[in-house]
Amino acid sequence: MDVNRATFNESISTTMAALLNDPELAPGIIETLFNTLTQTRSQVKELQREKEHLSQERDTLLKANEENQLHRKVPKDVPSYTRTFIEGSQTLHLSDDAVAGKEGRRQTKKILMEKDKKFKDELHTMKALNAKYKEETEKMAIENTTMKQEADKIKADAARQKKLTLSTIDRLRGNWSTLQENFAQIAEDPLHIMKHKEVPGQQSRQNKRKVTLLDPSSSRVSQVRKVDADRPSTQKQLFQKAFSPNVAFNSWADGDTLWPLLVDELRACDECSRRGRLCTSLHGDVRCDFCVASHITCSLSIFLRYRYFARQSGMNITQSQAYFDLHADQYAKEKYTMSTDKWSRFFAAMEKVEDSQLPVQSSSSTHV
Repeated sequence: MDVNRATFNESISTTMAALLNDPELAPGIIETLFNTLTQTRSQVKELQREKEHLSQERDTLLKANEENQLHRKVPKDVPSYTRTFIEGSQTLHLSDDAVAGKEGRRQTKKILMEKDKKFKDELHTMKALNAKYKEETEKMAIENTTMKQEADKIKADAARQKKLTLSTIDRLRGNWSTLQENFAQIAEDPLHIMKHKEVPGQQSRQNKRKVTLLDPSSSRVSQVRKVDADRPSTQKQLFQKAFSPNVAFNSWADGDTLWPLLVDELRACDECSRRGRLCTSLHGDVRCDFCVASHITCSLSIFLRYRYFARQSGMNITQSQAYFDLHADQYAKEKYTMSTDKWSRFFAAMEKVEDSQLPVQSSSSTHV
């Protein structure tokens, strides 16, 4: 208040000095003085209202404190002298808090500032929570979009898999119908002679043996019926040895003069070709080093099993195939059955190797 009065007096003095120097400035100076006076009155009224407000706040706090102290109950089980001491302390505390003047206004102002600070802290916390909630909402929206895309992809994959499954079922039904027709044909004609067809891409030439593949629709029973009747026990023992897992078959190529030539013709094996590896055997194994180290049953080792069984049983490769189809269990069929493309490759290699040996071998040699 004193500061405002000093400012006002200084403004009056400055204005009077300017008016004496230049009387024509009187209208503007009067208007400026009027505005200054009006502003000063407004500030005084505002300060008075603030003073009244603080006084009301102080009275309210004092009253609340007084009610709190007066209504505080002392437990009944407290002894009489202790009860008197507590009640006296309450009265003394009340009289201490009821101090008026600058100390009361200072306390009131302090309490109001603490409340204002607490409110601002809570407001800041709420803003931070709102920002975090907004961020989480955006993140959840992105995740929902991603999940929807994945769900659509899974749905499309399921539809494609269903279509593929139905196609496979139809193909299996067709194969089953073909098998039923074959079994019916075998039942009607037990002495049915198998039909053969030439290997694709191979041309027939005179004075050379034709390597043939079995017709899938024909029966192989007649090819092995005579061999089974001649040596049933020995035949089965050789078959179990040739098509048993975990056997050392490096010696099975001993005495097979055509096997090294067949290996050179058939390399790289299917596993090395699929992986783009160099197919070599540095340790004298019938399989390549990669298949031995990886414990892989490649088509070359499977072909050796068929060829060993055929040589030891006095059969040819076609008869060993037929015997395998009749006597192999489920495990052997899943592990040692080869596709038509692989058999075509082996038969083509056999024909090429045998043709290269024709000048050396007799033309009446049997096909092994």
